[in-house]
Amino acid sequence: MFDENDMELVRRYANGKSEAAFGELVRRHLNLVYSAAMRYVRNPQDAEDIAQAVFVVLEKKAADLPSRTILTGWLYETARWTSMHFLRTQARRQRREQEAYMQSVLDQSHSEETWCRMKPLLEAAMSRLSQKDRTLLALRFFENKNGPETAAILGIGEWAVRKRVERALEKLHRYFSAHGVTSTTSAIGEAMAQHSVQAAPTALAGTIVAVALAKGVTASTSTLTLSKGALKLMAWTKMKTAGMIGIALALTLGGTTLAIKTLNPSVEDVFAHYQNSNYLRRAPAVTVLRPTQYGNEGSWINGIDNRLLGRNRSFAWVLAIAYDVGPEHMVLPPDLPSRGFDYLLTAAGDPRAALRQVLSNQFALMAHIENRTNAVLVMRISTPGKLKPSTIKDNSLLGDGKKFTFTHMTLSQIAANLGGYCLDVPIVDETGLTAFFDMAVPWDNRLSDNDRKEVLKQALQDQYGIELAGEPRAIEMLVVEHQNGPTDYTPRTGSDLQGYWKGTEQWGGHPWPVVLKITEPADGQFRAQFRNEWFNNDYAVATAVAYGQSKVKVEFDHPARVFEGELNDRHTTLTGTLKYTDPSFNGQSFPMTLTLTDPKANADAAAQKDFNHVSSNDLTGHWRAVVENTSLGLDVAKLPDGKLSCSLSLPGWIDSIEASMVQPDGPNMRMEWGYRRIGTFTGKVENGRLIGTYLNGRKGSPLPITFDRAE
Repeated sequence: MFDENDMELVRRYANGKSEAAFGELVRRHLNLVYSAAMRYVRNPQDAEDIAQAVFVVLEKKAADLPSRTILTGWLYETARWTSMHFLRTQARRQRREQEAYMQSVLDQSHSEETWCRMKPLLEAAMSRLSQKDRTLLALRFFENKNGPETAAILGIGEWAVRKRVERALEKLHRYFSAHGVTSTTSAIGEAMAQHSVQAAPTALAGTIVAVALAKGVTASTSTLTLSKGALKLMAWTKMKTAGMIGIALALTLGGTTLAIKTLNPSVEDVFAHYQNSNYLRRAPAVTVLRPTQYGNEGSWINGIDNRLLGRNRSFAWVLAIAYDVGPEHMVLPPDLPSRGFDYLLTAAGDPRAALRQVLSNQFALMAHIENRTNAVLVMRISTPGKLKPSTIKDNSLLGDGKKFTFTHMTLSQIAANLGGYCLDVPIVDETGLTAFFDMAVPWDNRLSDNDRKEVLKQALQDQYGIELAGEPRAIEMLVVEHQNGPTDYTPRTGSDLQGYWKGTEQWGGHPWPVVLKITEPADGQFRAQFRNEWFNNDYAVATAVAYGQSKVKVEFDHPARVFEGELNDRHTTLTGTLKYTDPSFNGQSFPMTLTLTDPKANADAAAQKDFNHVSSNDLTGHWRAVVENTSLGLDVAKLPDGKLSCSLSLPGWIDSIEASMVQPDGPNMRMEWGYRRIGTFTGKVENGRLIGTYLNGRKGSPLPITFDRAE
């Protein structure tokens, strides 16, 4: 029975050539090495050769391993290098075997199916992780160490192990999702724990010990070749600098020369490796702007040496990149695309100018600078002495969903970033300070937009003695416009379609409120936007609009759908069908009926709403509540005809949603949103508070809510 840890056994073998110590190391880690090799080569005999080669390398390198080495990670890395060297000589066979293997997974159980679909991709996914993450997962799942054991080996806390495992599994999850394997991080971890390690042949341990201790003299030709190749690769890895990460390695079988192939990535490679600046640095010279292909994978940017990349960025951000100005310093037309975009700007010369040309060609947009009086926030020092000069030389901005951390920035730089990333308003720095500072401010994504802005402003005041005061100022603004004229949805003589079309879309017999906005700035040239007011927070911009002989056709993407309808003789009603061509909707079609309205008339009606209240127990007014960290707004107004209107607002909604029914009875009220009772609130005003219960649908659980007045 051996009580020594791995590196104590390595030292015992290196110093005294203890066969027992080396044999124990093989016993402990053979299954890890053999399983890793099997995932690469999928052939038991080849995996045995690779496992032998790995332990031959261990025997040769034992005396040189630092005492802090995590042997599990070292052996796993060596198995990866050795397997990759082997595969370079077996690529054709490996492809055939992988294709056959993928065909075999169709009849497996769900757990086994997840593993069978993961297995051919696992090592490729692991190669995307850092060596520290690979070592961690190898300990946790390949050798089935529990949390405390893993923490003890790595010399970190159990909590740190848990968080690092979660982050590493999330990285694997993103890779598998991008390659068609749909699962969850917990399912991936479970599958790895259950299936990733398989028992090596019983006799293999003895063979490996004999071969390694004989210095490889009794090894087969393939084992010797593999061990030599692995040693060369490992030596090269030690010599690599950070700037050489993107270099691909190719070894000549049995040879002694190392051929270096310069990275030459495709556009898709660069997007896939969006966080790797080496891919961006070596990207082909292109100007790419396209609807995002990463809609469910967050929003990312990267930039180096005047080369710029973005994944799933808003169209406003694309404009900000093109004109090198923050979105808060732009005046935008109301009908810009609402979906996310990917961009890759690597053209020689001025890549931003190339993007501006694409925006002009594809979207008919142009822009110019104007001095305009705008509401801004003026940054001033309210409490001197709270700001401390920076102690760090590296300039950076980091956000983790809970806070923003600014390092080695001037207050002007911090103001520009706060205005663009957080507060959505220009910030004018009038502090007069030019030194560099470090600053961390709260920015909690769990709060509503308004709440986290207020928390941030208060933190600036309390922690750093900085106040942000709202004032009107004349500042330079970038005005973005359509080349063929401004957007106007007001019905006009000479245009049958221009206007604000409101109506319903029939979903399963339920009428859902929808809006179709169409403008015709020049004869026969249309732009349109569409929104289902219960399903979408934003308008979808039409990709094409066609009109002729009373027939109307409007096309959209994300999801792909097309409206085809007919205009009545008076040009006041559109009747037709919205058909979803996106495969996920299975070709569903929904009847739509729309009536032409005047947006200015709607605005006039809104202006006539009276929110004033005489008594604190009146229903009219603006009410606010916080439910489960979410801010709700309820605005009750009296209309000119004496009836009440009520609208509900939530964080992230562009417009509030009008209640379809309001039934007041003294201080009591009942409101419904949507047709067929999508949601109902029943309450009463008591002591200046609106207290009641919200019921989601007909059978939802009642949710108590208390609203306070917000003047």
